[in-house]
Amino acid sequence: MAQPSKIEQVTGDVVNVQFSSETHVSGDGRRGFQSRISNKMRLFLMVDGKEQHHDFINCTVGVREGHRVSLAIGRRSRGAPPVRLMLVNHTTGQREELAGAMNQVLARKPWFGPWTKAVAITLVIQGLGWLVWSLLGRVEGHMGPLIGFTLISTLGMVPLLAFGMMAFDHLTRKGRLADDADRLRAEIEGRLQLQAQANAPAPKPAA
Repeated sequence: MAQPSKIEQVTGDVVNVQFSSETHVSGDGRRGFQSRISNKMRLFLMVDGKEQHHDFINCTVGVREGHRVSLAIGRRSRGAPPVRLMLVNHTTGQREELAGAMNQVLARKPWFGPWTKAVAITLVIQGLGWLVWSLLGRVEGHMGPLIGFTLISTLGMVPLLAFGMMAFDHLTRKGRLADDADRLRAEIEGRLQLQAQANAPAPKPAA
């Protein structure tokens, strides 16, 4: 699920930083109100001679003008907007994995759901059964019972297979997401190490 093409790294120098905050109020008059403050940071970066801006919410990495930073950005399929996974300040050494970002990149809706797969598997099994019966010469004279058995067994198999697949996906989803997140982190770390080497000052020539 986690492919290298999903990750894009942006590295640049901070030319400006803007901070703002928003207060979100929820609830009603009977149960009371709750407020939540979101602290926003907008970074303006100079990347390869072009200025970009990136927004962050409740980010704890300290950044100011002149710092060199890198962003790890996750690309999602089916035209979904990209997600900022990590912010690294090369100047101060600070970094932060942005909350919930990994799951946003890794979570995806499968092309075929459990019901579709259950129907397909059932049709394959029934088709193989009919083929075996045909090869054995058992179809002639038993067409009516065979059709009835096929319909009844199909109606029974499809729900069982579908619910079994849903249960299996539910039980294994957390582990799959954790493994994919670890692979993404390893890829990001590798790219950051290469960037750190590129940012390191060149050794002084021997006198």
